[in-house]
Amino acid sequence: VDDSHNTSRLGLDGVTPVVAVYTSVLPNGIQAQSLAVSTDRGHTWSRHSGGPVLNRNSAGFRDPKVFRHTAADGSSRWVMVAVEAHYPAILIYSSPDLRDWTYESLITPHGAEGLVWECPDLFPLTVDGNSGDIAWVLLASTNPRAGEDDGQGSAMNYVLGDFDGHTFTPDAPGRWRRLDHGRDFYAGVTFSGMPGERRVMMGWLSNWQYAASVPTAPFRGAMSLPRDLSLCSRDGVVELCQRVSPEVEASWPTSEVAIAGALAPGQMRAIECGIHAVLDVAWKPGDSQTLELDIRAGGNSRAVVTYDTTLEELTFRREEDAALPPSFASSNSMSVALVDGALRVRVVLDAHLVEIFSSDGAAVMSHQVFAPSDPWVVTARGTHGESLLNVTMRRG
Repeated sequence: VDDSHNTSRLGLDGVTPVVAVYTSVLPNGIQAQSLAVSTDRGHTWSRHSGGPVLNRNSAGFRDPKVFRHTAADGSSRWVMVAVEAHYPAILIYSSPDLRDWTYESLITPHGAEGLVWECPDLFPLTVDGNSGDIAWVLLASTNPRAGEDDGQGSAMNYVLGDFDGHTFTPDAPGRWRRLDHGRDFYAGVTFSGMPGERRVMMGWLSNWQYAASVPTAPFRGAMSLPRDLSLCSRDGVVELCQRVSPEVEASWPTSEVAIAGALAPGQMRAIECGIHAVLDVAWKPGDSQTLELDIRAGGNSRAVVTYDTTLEELTFRREEDAALPPSFASSNSMSVALVDGALRVRVVLDAHLVEIFSSDGAAVMSHQVFAPSDPWVVTARGTHGESLLNVTMRRG
């Protein structure tokens, strides 16, 4: 955090500090929250000599997220959300100076049991950009406990509510919603204090079910594209929407038309995408029932994206891979309604990562798809009738 008022008294010679609040693992396995300080805007860091500033004598107390909260009377203080991972619960603390912390409240699970909670976040967003309508968003990442398998592994969820500086009150207790419907989005972190009160998030694109077995070197996993978050109303329901941050979009090449026109039933149209590409798909089904986008590399199918007009559902099916555990093969779906009779989907291909955005960012899924270094080829096919397909591509 940027301690611009030097509340921590850790600044030097009039220079206000940047303070990192992080989890220390003590020799006895206890996890506690500690501070590190930078007085050169993050170029170098030193540990706070006082040791941990918050210790619950717990082996699962971790993942602090700290932000500045201003009350209705204009007073402000620091707020921390952290997890008791195995309990599981989210704990809220407050502090005037980042050193002395006071317990405020506890958020206990609502929903599936047998999960480990990690990496919480809490922040306000306007609804539909209306400054008079604000909701607080609570994020939590979950994993099955050791030895248990829920068929999904790592996941990230959110719930909306209100926060008064002490207690978070959910609008609908138990109504945790999936933030990303794919298999590979976890531990997302948002940036505070951005111009225009933007809220930007990045997540880890992997899953603890197979993270240690992916065929990459020298790295394991990668981060998502930065996503701007907003709250959007659709049919009277407020949802968290995610869009690729505009700075990223501005860096993409100029778009080119890849497919335009009628798609006969069973007809296949291939798009040579290279290693990196962004596809903006607009499909009017007409008499067709499904649209398939087959993602291939080296001549072999790696994944298939299918839209079913009857179910109004988009499915990402990942094929088995002999180099990966059986849990890697998967099928994940999300609800996507036609808008003005058309499906609109953005597919981002980035080496071995696929990020899909639809419904103005209310429906998002992310997956890893491993293949040889051959370029991606996406083949479109419709079924049960003629349809109209338009695809523009930005090829990296």
